[in-house]
Amino acid sequence: MTMSDLIILVNQTEISSIRTSLFAILKAFSDPQVNARLLAENIEKDPPLSSRIMRIANSSYYGSRRKIESIKEAIIRIGQEEVKTLALSQKVWEIFANSCGNARFNMCDLWKHSIAVAIFSQKVYRQELRLSGGNAYAAGLLHDIGIIVINQFLQDEFEMIIKSDESFTDKEVEALSFTHAEIGAELISGWGLPDDIHNAIRLHHQPFLKKESKEILSGVIFIADFACMQENIGFVDEKSYLDTNYQLSLDNLKISHRSAEVITAEVIEDIEHMEEEGWFKV
Repeated sequence: MTMSDLIILVNQTEISSIRTSLFAILKAFSDPQVNARLLAENIEKDPPLSSRIMRIANSSYYGSRRKIESIKEAIIRIGQEEVKTLALSQKVWEIFANSCGNARFNMCDLWKHSIAVAIFSQKVYRQELRLSGGNAYAAGLLHDIGIIVINQFLQDEFEMIIKSDESFTDKEVEALSFTHAEIGAELISGWGLPDDIHNAIRLHHQPFLKKESKEILSGVIFIADFACMQENIGFVDEKSYLDTNYQLSLDNLKISHRSAEVITAEVIEDIEHMEEEGWFKV
């Protein structure tokens, strides 16, 4: 099957059904003119999403001492950015929840890894680059969406890839002539999402190594992906990364190895807390 044929097939399924919601969430939260009331109205149009956000906003993860009673209050109490990450997480989770694993592959492990990369990337932007990193969380959540596609639609090939001890991406090229990064980028290219998210997904195993603004997100996702796989957080798809590439990416973004270690420790703590809250159960 060619990649074009595969994308056509995927676009006829539920995997592509969240694209409108993702686009709306990213657009709404990037508009400085949108206030808490308007944001709440947008989220409340999706009752299942609203209920999940309310449940998580009231969990111990956010440390709420008094029960949050509405989406508007959640936005005011925990902040627009936090509600944005909740909304994005819950919409992307629908893709994972509607997919299946097998004896060698657990979908919840991939979800855990994706969440960890999203959190790590957001922390890099805020703590190291002093930028809002508005699209970092979304890119982290979606960076491995191509793996879901291969698992769902090319099951025999995926079984061959996943049971191999060779490089995951090299085995993909051998079995498919393309990689999950290329599939993911091609899939979301028609979703209307920002270009930097598209580039980050396509390049998360081989980022641009120049510090141009449009390429920063690719480098950040690469660093986050590498660090989370080194710590075996969730599903590890690539066992043969070179440390030199990781160090080069850190150098290009002017991030110290120690800073990356601190963020990694914070992410591990966050993931452990989220596990206690049941984030990674179907």
